Amino acid sequence: MRGDKMNAIGIDIGTTSICGVAIDVASGEVLKVVERDNDTFIESDKYFEVIQNPNRILEIVREILAELDMSNCAAIGFSGQMHGILYLDNEGNPLSPLYTWQDRRGDEIYRDGKTYAQYLTETYNCPMATGFGFTTHFYNIENNLAPKGAQVCSIADFAAMKLVNASNPIMHPTMSASFGVDFANALPEVADGYHIVGKTDGGIPVSVAIGDNQASFLGSVRDMENSVLVNVGTGSQVSVTANEVYDLADLEFRPYVGGKFLLVGRGLQGGRTFAELAAQFGGYDSIPPKLAEECLTKIARELYEKYEKMNVKTDTLVASGNGIRKNPALQKVFINMFSATLEIPKHKEEAAYGAALFALAAAGHFESISEAQKLIKTEVTTQ
Repeated sequence: MRGDKMNAIGIDIGTTSICGVAIDVASGEVLKVVERDNDTFIESDKYFEVIQNPNRILEIVREILAELDMSNCAAIGFSGQMHGILYLDNEGNPLSPLYTWQDRRGDEIYRDGKTYAQYLTETYNCPMATGFGFTTHFYNIENNLAPKGAQVCSIADFAAMKLVNASNPIMHPTMSASFGVDFANALPEVADGYHIVGKTDGGIPVSVAIGDNQASFLGSVRDMENSVLVNVGTGSQVSVTANEVYDLADLEFRPYVGGKFLLVGRGLQGGRTFAELAAQFGGYDSIPPKLAEECLTKIARELYEKYEKMNVKTDTLVASGNGIRKNPALQKVFINMFSATLEIPKHKEEAAYGAALFALAAAGHFESISEAQKLIKTEVTTQ
């Protein structure tokens, strides 16, 4: 590591909240956390439309940065909600609201009884879902809603671009892949690797934004080569890194960093499942013990079975997400299921923390992201 700056900042632009963290470059300690509600939703008369105000999101980001204090900052990184798409003019100013990943226009019928998402999936032989950036873009083109000649990007790309006073967005593969198939050749510049999009007025390097799923993995595991991450929030998923893409049913390969991919298995069970059970009995403490154990075992087993399909050997089990962080009983189930000790990051803002680490690597303060990840501090649980 080189340089004598004190901290790095990571910003995670989520759908319902926006979080910023400042971490100590030498120790990895979280110095300050600032979180704000993402109160930028715009009312719409279209039942399928879920949109937000990008300029207001940028204001919130700037407010968070001001509270975190950029006076002694080595680098700034961004992460954020994937899939959502924003249209910009040639000066980099919004021509549209942010169409979020929750937008459902892709489920509208296009032709021959097929939805817009189904039509794209069959036409381009690529799984496309409603909420994907280019599913939304396709609907907008077909319904004369897409501004002519506009640039497109994610909300995190927009924020990073504006912070360095640029006019053209730059996307990382972890973001661009979330848009789906680029049927219209609409993507802006896509920069692989550890890329700096520019510097702030104060000379702080700002890295290209990375997807929130990848940032959460990056900000949770100390050793990405030998770790499996289980995340249990509202839903659940299990993730490991892979060196190449190969065919595995029910699993998904996503671009990662350092020339690697993230192999992800999504679970149908998760924190929502346990919360719904608790609601039936009037609270978590009122669930019959055997029924609670059965529910938690189903959550863990589903992810473990997907992990077995990955056919990889990892030494470390890492957990993130409030669904497991706040549930010692579920932690114990995972420990027994995977026959491993369990590491939980001491910080709770995994995606923002990961964005800060990525920015440090991009700015050259670490030789690689693997070196930066050694800053992560975890608590180890064995039972």
